Amino acid sequence: DHGASELVQLVARILSLFSLGIGLLVVVNTMAMSVAERRGEFALLKALGWGSGRIGLLVAGEATVLATAGAVAGTLGGIAFVTALAQVPDVAPFVQPVFAPLHDGLTALVIAAVGSVLGLLPARQVMGSAPAALLGEG
Repeated sequence: DHGASELVQLVARILSLFSLGIGLLVVVNTMAMSVAERRGEFALLKALGWGSGRIGLLVAGEATVLATAGAVAGTLGGIAFVTALAQVPDVAPFVQPVFAPLHDGLTALVIAAVGSVLGLLPARQVMGSAPAALLGEG
């Protein structure tokens, strides 16, 4: 049935977007916890002359690595899941795995870029604070 197939595709797209959102929230939460736990380190780096921009680049780099790892793991996990799902006889008529390396790669790249930008959100407090203020908050 064509209508059922379209419904399955719609549900799959909604679940994919939901998964992407959850993944990005995990990146932001992880970076927020990391920044909060490392206030003393950032205070020391600032006292040694590191500027806010350099600290921001450090945090953005960490967020990029985390988001990229998540994007790659999510893409490979999604491919494995859909491939396995297509083997289930009752589900197979509704699932036709289509692998598009360019699309998957661009999606992973966008997720990594958005993750690195969102990873900077928790770093804003540290970037704008003096070393003494950071040590006083710990």
